[in-house]
Amino acid sequence: MTYELLPFVFDVARAEVISGMIRKIAMTENLFASHLPPCASEPSCVEDKDVREMCSACFARLATISAALSANDSRVFEVWATPPSEEGLVGIVYFSDIVPEGDALGHYVFFDHRLADKTEVIEEAIGEMFTLVRRLTIEIPKPFLALARHASSKLGFGGGFEYTLKGGTKLRLEGVKKEAAVWQGEPTDVLVLGRLRDPKDA
Repeated sequence: MTYELLPFVFDVARAEVISGMIRKIAMTENLFASHLPPCASEPSCVEDKDVREMCSACFARLATISAALSANDSRVFEVWATPPSEEGLVGIVYFSDIVPEGDALGHYVFFDHRLADKTEVIEEAIGEMFTLVRRLTIEIPKPFLALARHASSKLGFGGGFEYTLKGGTKLRLEGVKKEAAVWQGEPTDVLVLGRLRDPKDA
C-alpha cells in the first residue's frame, strides 16, 4: 500500500469528505478531545447520528476537532491510499501552534491503526513543514510509547536526555511534562521530542 499526501482544504464541495474525516478522528484514540467524557451509546453516536441528535459529549468532541483543524496557526494534510481504493482517506498529519521560522507541534491520526507503513508519508509532511519552521516538536502521552519509539527510530525525533522505559528500553527526549494530559479520565505524563531542520534543507 502506498499513500498520497494532500493539503486539507475547507470547501463546500468537500462537505461529505470533511464530515467523514472529523467523525473518523472522533472515533479514533487521540488527544484532540480526550478530556471530554465518552459517549454513553454503543456504537458511539458519532458514527451515524445527525449532530442535532448526538449526546453532548459527542457534539463537543466534533466541535473541538473542527476548531483544531481550522485554527489559523495550524496546517493539516490528508493521507489517502493510492491507487484509489476502498480504504480511501486513511488519516491526517496535523501541525498546530505554528510559529514561522520557529516551532510547530506535530500530530498524526491514522484510522487503520497502522503506523509502520506511514513513515514515508509522515516524512513527506515533515519536509513540507520545514519550509515554514526551523524545528518540530511532538508531545506523546506516556500510554502511547509505540508512537514515541517510532518517532525516535524512524523519524529522527529525540533530545538531550535519556529516558528509560519499562523493560530497559531507552529513548532520547527533550523532557517529560508531568501529568500534562488526560487519558481515559486520568492524568498522564507527556514525552517531549524535537527535531531540527537539516541545514541543507533551509
